[in-house]
Amino acid sequence: MIRWLVQSVVDHPDLAAGRPPAGLLSPAELERYAGYLNPKRRRDWLLGRWTAKRLIQAHYAAAEGFHPALDSFTITQDSDGAPYVVSCNPALSSSALEDDAPARLPLALSISHSHGSAFCAVCCTNAHPINLGADLELVEPRGAGFVHDYFTAEERHALAGAPPGLADLLVTATWSAKESVLKALRLGLRVDTRTVQCMVPPAQPRMWSTFSIDLCGAVQPVHAETTPAEAAYAATAHAEPPYAGMPHGFTGWWRVVDNRLRPGTQFVLTLVAQGCTL
Repeated sequence: MIRWLVQSVVDHPDLAAGRPPAGLLSPAELERYAGYLNPKRRRDWLLGRWTAKRLIQAHYAAAEGFHPALDSFTITQDSDGAPYVVSCNPALSSSALEDDAPARLPLALSISHSHGSAFCAVCCTNAHPINLGADLELVEPRGAGFVHDYFTAEERHALAGAPPGLADLLVTATWSAKESVLKALRLGLRVDTRTVQCMVPPAQPRMWSTFSIDLCGAVQPVHAETTPAEAAYAATAHAEPPYAGMPHGFTGWWRVVDNRLRPGTQFVLTLVAQGCTL
């Protein structure tokens, strides 16, 4: 089951100032935090860690019945940028007892942040590997050039027929959906976004609703035996491919939430997963 959480900089007094709340970061994370010199990058990274760690803590509280200290585990990332979680805490991983080295925890994690808010999703991977992608986007106008450059012909056609009051929302939702798919595939924006096609229904859902996903046949999830560079090369070679349906049992969901920092505006949340469900 996927657990998710949305937080903003108003949820802790230290977040807006870019200071780590006491007890949040592990020593390795404190070192990485100190390396961010740009104030905005530092605040965004910190908000993402705050949200992800609180979500992971809540996951263990619901699944295992205990609240691990936030600084007892570390969120780091693979070479392709995908986040993962390690810990020396034996309550979180029995393998951490073997040589006191941090052990990778059986969790799939995705982190997104935008305009002072963060959205994170997590799912347990004890039973089998899971691909997970989450994205948060502020609903705002995006020009015709953006749609032409990044969307497929079918996406452009569907958006051209959207109700005028939903146009900005649906463009934002389609872009966010593509971002989530590419995160779940562990390819990110290293590949042509037109190799992924997401058809978002013309709606404004306040609860999770599904959207359809199709892929170029060359785009595949990245596994241990495939490097991100190899997968990116295969995907980029097909800018406007035929679409034969989404393989591997991926599912996409989306919804709209209010922006607490700017009343009257909204965020789109999207989730894409293989091997788990909401």
